[in-house]
Amino acid sequence: MNSTAKTILFWILILATAVLLYQVVQHTSSGREQVFPFSRLLEEIDRNNVKEVTIADSDIRGHLASGESFKTVMPMDYPELINMLRDKHVQITGEKPSQSPWLAALVSWAPFLFLIGFWIFFMRQMQSGGNKALSFGKSRARLLTAHQKKVTFKDVAGVEEAKEELQ
Repeated sequence: MNSTAKTILFWILILATAVLLYQVVQHTSSGREQVFPFSRLLEEIDRNNVKEVTIADSDIRGHLASGESFKTVMPMDYPELINMLRDKHVQITGEKPSQSPWLAALVSWAPFLFLIGFWIFFMRQMQSGGNKALSFGKSRARLLTAHQKKVTFKDVAGVEEAKEELQ
C-alpha cells in the first residue's frame, strides 16, 4: 500500500472516529429527559398534563405542564395519538429522524470491520518475511556518511590480521 493510500485511510479513520464520538456525546447529553412508558404518556394526556410534544419517527419527546421533560417510543401504528393530542390542545411538532440509517449501520458494523482490518494488517505483516509482525527492536544498521573512512577488501588484501578477524 503506497503512502497516499495510507494517508487517505488514516484521515477516513479519523473522520469516522470523530463522527462516532459526536454521536456518543449527543446521545449522552440528552440524558436529562425522563423515559416514560407509552402508557404513562397516554395517562398524562388524559390528565391534561402534557404541554408540548415533538414526534420524530417513532420517538416522542416533550414537556409536561410542570416543566418536566420526557421521552418515549410510540408503537408502530397508533394514529389515535395525534387526535388525542389535538383534543387536549397540545402543541405538536414533527421532526426528521436525527440519525441517518447509514450512520446507524456504520456504528453497528464498525467493531466487526475494525477486527477484519486488524486481522488483514497482521496477515500482511507476517507474509512480508523476516518475522516483522511484532518485532519492535532496535536496528543495528549504521549510516555511512561521506566523511567517514571506507575500508574495502582491496585495502586489507594481504594483511593477516584482517583474515583472522573475518574467520
